[in-house]
Amino acid sequence: AEEARFFGSVAGDQGHASLVAIRVLAGAPANSHSAGVAHASQRFEPPKTANEIGCGNMNEAGYLAFNIRKPEDARAQIPRGTRFTAELRSARLSQPDFQRLCQVFRMLCQFGSLGARSRRTFGCMRLAEESGDCPPQPATWQLFPNRRIEWREVEAGPWSSETAMRKAAAVWLKSKRNRNSPASPKNKRGEAFGHAGEDAPKGERRRASPVILRPFLGSDNQFRLGIIVPKPLPSLIANALLS
Repeated sequence: AEEARFFGSVAGDQGHASLVAIRVLAGAPANSHSAGVAHASQRFEPPKTANEIGCGNMNEAGYLAFNIRKPEDARAQIPRGTRFTAELRSARLSQPDFQRLCQVFRMLCQFGSLGARSRRTFGCMRLAEESGDCPPQPATWQLFPNRRIEWREVEAGPWSSETAMRKAAAVWLKSKRNRNSPASPKNKRGEAFGHAGEDAPKGERRRASPVILRPFLGSDNQFRLGIIVPKPLPSLIANALLS
């Protein structure tokens, strides 16, 4: 109901437009602070394979990008370090509601991800600076008590480079999907960590993982790694994570 109120709905006879306008300005390199208005025809870098972004077959990070290894599966990308500006506006939301919307956006930047392999450390964003009518208190999980997901930090960390963090993420995931793990049997691994046909239940070709690997870059310029899991945590996933 709140999603429909904030962002609009076409359901039933009570559909209405969004109360929120979101405007994105064109991206700029990490060392640039200039950004013009984005055009619909704007193109990002040419499609690249996993090997071309440093996640080849012969290194650990390739385990996280297995489905973009072939040239025909190459994906276009927003270059790492790209800066862009997102504007949130609403003339009809009350100030408390608008500030709550700001907190939701903060959570998206802290824990969300977009695009291919977004459950496997890719496509993450970071909120670099803010301006406007933003709430002074930081966004935390406790602001959303009815959430259906939970965040847990994993591994020792932190890491000084993205490469080292991604290597650790791949090693962690591979160990949890180990065929010999008693807590994650062959016919159940896909339910905890997803599958692309292998070990699939009969008649099912693909299943996305409910466990999301999500790194973030702290204010100390160090990478940390966490997982986002369903809440409450199903016993199958709990057993797999504890194995």
